Amino acid sequence: MVKLCDYGCGQEAKYPFKNGKWCCSESYNSCPKSIEKNKLSLNQPEVKTKMSEIQKELQNRPEVKEKRSKIQKEAMNRPEVKEKISKAIKEIWKDPKTKENYKSSIKEAMNRPEVKEKISKAIKEAMNRPEVKIKMSKIQKEVQNRPEVKVNKSEAAKEVMSRSGAKEKLSKIKTFTIDQIQEKYTTFAKEEEMRYGPDGKIQVHCKYSKCKNSKEKGGWFTPSKDQFFSRIYDLEKKDGNDGRYFYCPEGCKQKCCLYYFRSDPNLLTKFKKYTKKVHRETNQNAKVFYNKIKNIELRGKKFGYALDHKYSIHDGFINDVDPKIVGYYKNLECIPELENLKKNKNSSITLEELMDDIGRLYND
Repeated sequence: MVKLCDYGCGQEAKYPFKNGKWCCSESYNSCPKSIEKNKLSLNQPEVKTKMSEIQKELQNRPEVKEKRSKIQKEAMNRPEVKEKISKAIKEIWKDPKTKENYKSSIKEAMNRPEVKEKISKAIKEAMNRPEVKIKMSKIQKEVQNRPEVKVNKSEAAKEVMSRSGAKEKLSKIKTFTIDQIQEKYTTFAKEEEMRYGPDGKIQVHCKYSKCKNSKEKGGWFTPSKDQFFSRIYDLEKKDGNDGRYFYCPEGCKQKCCLYYFRSDPNLLTKFKKYTKKVHRETNQNAKVFYNKIKNIELRGKKFGYALDHKYSIHDGFINDVDPKIVGYYKNLECIPELENLKKNKNSSITLEELMDDIGRLYND
């Protein structure tokens, strides 16, 4: 007579257990009847809840977290994994729809009431700190000195030059001393460095950074009376536009990127609006992601570092890149001021590299 499994599956019993029962399998848990019972018990709500709690408790243990983190880091540092991820990201970002979806997702996120409220609250708290107020004052001065801040030639200045008495004013400048100019034209004196040349005339720096007469090269030249008056006007008058930079007669005007935008008033207007939007995004990101921007703690005159856009505002404007992307914290880093001036309107990374960097952030 065939002996059946004592656990109720109806199969032939082949294995005796120490408790005196016989089973169809070597282990009680391998019996079909036991498997069925276990499945039923696991599907009960109270069992599911308990299992979930056990899993959470295990995952929150420090040793488990550390082990999991170590395994992930080891996996991410493998060359084949890095290559696979990089290849996958590049393939994803080749699709125009991906870039479009990314832009729209950022816009949607920034337009959420809770996000706006959170950012607004953080900005207000930051702006009320004394150290932030001092930094903001420095930032404003820094922005005014950035190469990408380009301005148009003032039409008002042309009108003034055509009025009677303008030449007389120019002739008076000839008799001014540096002390008198510094006293009367305080804004001009802050923006422009002056000295007396060998012939006793006032000298200034050429605005084109690569010129031998520029501040960067330690050079000087003697401007014309017209240059002097126009520069003072654009800095001191309410309808001035911080333009009419000093250029020596070496063809520097045509080489300088600041004059490039001034040659087309319509293009300049668009560029100024674009720059304003980028600066607004930059300022928000610099506050919210302060600890994630490279060398941000060195920013300012004390250490001589300036906030730089790796993919430049100029290139962003030319290639019609969303200001939110150019001003995003992944595109920001602090570099020495001299290096920033030499960089001028050039980009240190490509747009593809920037988008890949941002893509990795959202794919992790």
